[in-house]
Amino acid sequence: MYLEKVILEMVEKAAFSFFVLLIWQNALQIRISWVQYLDELLAIAFLGIYTVKVIRTRKIQLGSVLIFADLLLILAVGLAGNKLNSSQAAGAVVQDIFLCLKFALMYVTAANIFDVLDKEKMRAWGTRAVEIFTVFLGIIAILDMVFHIFPTPDFRYGFYSRMLFFSHPTYYSACLIQLCIVYIICSKELNRRAMLILGVLSFLTLTTLRSKAIAAIVVMWLVIFFIKKKIRIRIYFLVLAGILSFWLAKDQIYFYFLENDQYARSVLLTTGFEIANTYFPLGTGFGTYATYASGVYYSNVYRKFHLEQIYGLGEDNLLFVSDSFWPAILGQFGYLGTMLYVILIVLIFAYCMAKTKDIKGKSVVYFCAAYLLILSIAESSFFNPMAVGVFYILAAFI
Repeated sequence: MYLEKVILEMVEKAAFSFFVLLIWQNALQIRISWVQYLDELLAIAFLGIYTVKVIRTRKIQLGSVLIFADLLLILAVGLAGNKLNSSQAAGAVVQDIFLCLKFALMYVTAANIFDVLDKEKMRAWGTRAVEIFTVFLGIIAILDMVFHIFPTPDFRYGFYSRMLFFSHPTYYSACLIQLCIVYIICSKELNRRAMLILGVLSFLTLTTLRSKAIAAIVVMWLVIFFIKKKIRIRIYFLVLAGILSFWLAKDQIYFYFLENDQYARSVLLTTGFEIANTYFPLGTGFGTYATYASGVYYSNVYRKFHLEQIYGLGEDNLLFVSDSFWPAILGQFGYLGTMLYVILIVLIFAYCMAKTKDIKGKSVVYFCAAYLLILSIAESSFFNPMAVGVFYILAAFI
């Protein structure tokens, strides 16, 4: 009994430590190179632990079965696309399989493993940690504004954007929004103290000047309003969040997707549909289009559709090759795989919903869904370590 208690405390401390590392992953990997693989290493480790747990207990939840079944179908569609419609290096295929599916593997395995955690204790730790991190980031941000310590990557809306010690404002904003998610989950009540912490984090997010992050913050405060008024959020909330996000980011969307048809994001989207039509219904398979692996192992698909001349998509300039989500899904998995991927996302968030009964928990899940869908407009979103961080938070604290 004593040994079990000690082991459980070690698991809780490890789970919390991994949360902290994932929150700061981007900032740390600039200085410690192996940290960039942390989300992948955790996904592999949790898959192994979960497999042992299932073998020992001979129990598996229906939600997990459905998610794994859908993952296998996506895997089959992607590999069939590789076999029939393209030729790509095995290394690219293996790397891309993990890149595309790791967020789902992380959540479904971690959520089952973390069932043994004392969630009240985890939330108490989470509350204190976010408050400490907020004070720390607030002080650093003030010093940066006064003394210009860190680079300012661009000039938007009449101001210089801030990224502090992160590699890009997008990752800084992701860290801040994830801290907001944790604090909303972990706070026993959204009182004045909580509003102050969330207000500071929101202001810091605004200083990144990322339109998608600003949209996410607006949606977050709408969620907070619903929680305080004890209004149960329904599925139409995602539609409302989508409309609001498109309106807030309309200038960026117009510039990237409509005004300039030679801009990488616009080209990737239109070509994604073209690939899906040409290689109906399977697409070209893993590691072939609009993902990191497709650039590193430069895919023949780019040459076949004459994309190598587009700035940021050439073999010697991969700046924007993995800067999107839906084009990659359409191109690599076709219409059939896209449908399966949408089902996967729905299944995972439905699984999240089933694990919480209170209005606040369900509202946070809706916000996480809205946030990742907002990012998917012009980010790699669910492929990104940011998504792994969000799903880890849901697994560890709900």
